[in-house]
Amino acid sequence: MSNENENKLTCEDLPYSAPLLILSSSALPSSYSDNDDGRKSFMMFKKFYNGVTNSKNIDTNMLVSYSNDHSRYNSLRENLNRTILSAIGRLKIGSNKIPYIVASEIEWNYMEKALSNTSDDKTIQSQDNLDDELDSIEEKYAKTKPNSRKHIRVNQSFFSTSALSSTSSSKTSKDVT
Repeated sequence: MSNENENKLTCEDLPYSAPLLILSSSALPSSYSDNDDGRKSFMMFKKFYNGVTNSKNIDTNMLVSYSNDHSRYNSLRENLNRTILSAIGRLKIGSNKIPYIVASEIEWNYMEKALSNTSDDKTIQSQDNLDDELDSIEEKYAKTKPNSRKHIRVNQSFFSTSALSSTSSSKTSKDVT
């Protein structure tokens, strides 16, 4: 017989894995830095909510550090102030208590011009244009003939044979009893 203590797993038996963080927000203006070690970095800003303390709008700056070995992120510096960024990577708390992400992936989306304008009239107008475009697309699909749409054909014999077999099996069970 083996000892029970040998079979119990403890926290020390688990492999070490750094916490993963995914953050989407805008970058702080003029926060880009080209570091001496070849890594590049910038600061992201986000307002967080702490559900434990019910604290709202906690201002948090998050440093993002990344390498650009294969020139994948060459255009990031020029577009930093015009994009919404998503950084994915390992979370680390620095010696100055500044949280940062050692990024393994960075993606960005350009902000829409309608969202960057401060005029509510232009935003409403662009939304109305989008609604009109979507309505016209929907009308085109509604006008197509039903025969032109592909239908999924179901093998009716499958259902009829399974129905017959269940009916016949119930009859045989009644006959036996």
